[in-house]
Amino acid sequence: MSNPNTTITPEGYHVLTNDTHISRWVEEHKSLVCDPYLFKWLLPKLQGVERIWDVGAFIGDHTAAYLTIPGIKKVHAFEPHQDSYYCLEKNFGGRDDCSCWNIAVSDTRERLGFESAPNAGASRLKETGKSSITSFALDDFMEGTAAPDFIKIDVEGWEPRALRGMRKTIEAKRPMVFVEINAGALKDNGFSADDVFGFFEELKYTGRKPYPENATPDQAQYDILFIP
Repeated sequence: MSNPNTTITPEGYHVLTNDTHISRWVEEHKSLVCDPYLFKWLLPKLQGVERIWDVGAFIGDHTAAYLTIPGIKKVHAFEPHQDSYYCLEKNFGGRDDCSCWNIAVSDTRERLGFESAPNAGASRLKETGKSSITSFALDDFMEGTAAPDFIKIDVEGWEPRALRGMRKTIEAKRPMVFVEINAGALKDNGFSADDVFGFFEELKYTGRKPYPENATPDQAQYDILFIP
């Protein structure tokens, strides 16, 4: 079944027609891996990683990069936005090394409001959202599957709750975790960057590498790799 909010690029990638950012970058770069500077920095740090959780996978711009890691066995990609998930599944569905899940990642199983945005990658869980999606704690949802060596989380301010829902897995496996820090989105959900940092301090993670490398904790938005 086709989706009127999506299109296929000449290279065969499914993207959103109503997205102002990543879908347009995919078209410009002619590749799903449309942030080459980030992955030039990140991928060398992931050599030897075999299993990944891509939490907030969008249309698969990170998933595509992770699947290029030599020896990768499985990427589980989680995306709540319906149109983005449609593209994600079209881009990677049917592969043995990738499974796509249309769920929200949180610390409880419940129906949560969801709000779309013109920058579709910034769509997010929100109490007043016009649509809704079922959320799961990944400790429960992924029980019985092999634990990840690396987790990427970009869920637009819902990171503290997503992390709480996978705490047992992180405690047991101690993967590297790459987290977006978006001060505005965190504040809208009643959190701050301190909630993310505090989570990893409690688990005795000792390493932090920000991206960009010159990012400082007071910046409005950046990413950070937590290393056990």
